[in-house]
Amino acid sequence: GRHPLMYSTWGEIRLAGASQAKFPRLWVALEDYNSKGAQEAEAAKSKMGAVGRDYLASLTEKQKESFPTFERKLKIKVLRADSAVFSILELESSYTGGAHPMYGYDGKTFSSITGKELTLADVFADKKQLSAAIIVELKANYPKASFMASDAARKEMEEAVREAVVTGKISWILDTTGANFYFNPYHIGSYMEGVFVAHLPYDKRQTLFKETFPPAPVAVKMNSSALWLCLCCGKKQKKEKELYVMISVKYASSRKVFSFLFFKKRLNKTPLFAI
Repeated sequence: GRHPLMYSTWGEIRLAGASQAKFPRLWVALEDYNSKGAQEAEAAKSKMGAVGRDYLASLTEKQKESFPTFERKLKIKVLRADSAVFSILELESSYTGGAHPMYGYDGKTFSSITGKELTLADVFADKKQLSAAIIVELKANYPKASFMASDAARKEMEEAVREAVVTGKISWILDTTGANFYFNPYHIGSYMEGVFVAHLPYDKRQTLFKETFPPAPVAVKMNSSALWLCLCCGKKQKKEKELYVMISVKYASSRKVFSFLFFKKRLNKTPLFAI
């Protein structure tokens, strides 16, 4: 046909400049993150391409003219980068036919020193208290949500939050001001309600956090105007301990696979993210 079967885009992120030598284990962790991302994108391309071919074969010639190209996008954003913590927020969206696409957030939080991806147990002192704090924030932030419609709905939401925290199957991330917890469509609400976010700030929830991972120092906080992928603002080096990051974009279709660095010349000279 005249249209590709599917598209897939994903991001890669690396330490640049002196940060590679200053944080060698984090550099290795990010290289592993990039490798896994490429493998997942390739697997998704193969699977979605096969589904697309079968779907296309079932259509009439007239229907094929309006065939919706299948798509998978993975956007990444750095929310914190300092000598203690490096965190990446992912936004994945996909479309494989049907009434609407699907999307959701996930977070990756690494120790800048060890390169380990942190778990809830690494960062938070007590999971029971953590669950209670998340529930309080959700109720305060979304008083008109469907999970507030009745006592039964509230109880169901609370049980879902507790289970997610206990099992660790929850999307979360550390940023410069605290921790964010993301509840994607269908987790505790409908698709139309979107993503529910509970933010637990360091200054108001100090007892929840272990001292091992303190708030980000003011001197190395991420500029709040940084946007998804390469749409960000660079800053000149100011501190010796600052981390430098560059992000590239990779693209694949059912017909051809290739990769490139977004704003390649600029990336070769200076990193896009300078913290």
